[in-house]
Amino acid sequence: MRHLLIVAASLLWLGSSPAQSPRCAADLEPSLASVKTGDSENQLAEDLILDCFDGRHLTLFPRGTRLPASYEDSFAAQEEDAEEIQLHFGDLGLFVSDKLHKAPGGLPHMKATIRVDEAGLVTLTEWDPDEEIVIPIGSLPVEKAGAR
Repeated sequence: MRHLLIVAASLLWLGSSPAQSPRCAADLEPSLASVKTGDSENQLAEDLILDCFDGRHLTLFPRGTRLPASYEDSFAAQEEDAEEIQLHFGDLGLFVSDKLHKAPGGLPHMKATIRVDEAGLVTLTEWDPDEEIVIPIGSLPVEKAGAR
């Protein structure tokens, strides 16, 4: 019985954790992201996705995106008391930000630019007025345009 109470309390605590995946726009909402793609002969051989808090996935760059490519957007938390936002990039890994900004009446959010270079290296630059740090996230496979 004691173990059951410990497990229940742990699940309750984890469920109320202030760390969370970001909200993603609904399918009918226009995206406010700035997306730029290159014109090299290299393109992504697979999608680059981001996990959303509701279990959906946001495709930042679909397979076939010409490189280099960049995606800049604000990622909002789902609760007003969030202390960090977790960006989980599928199999590439996790980035956790505690540099949240809050507009009056709005949810905490972070602004970031995700880039993929011609070799498939994925990096994230988190918006911060004091410093700009480029963080490597991982690498995606690339292929020559027209190859499948």
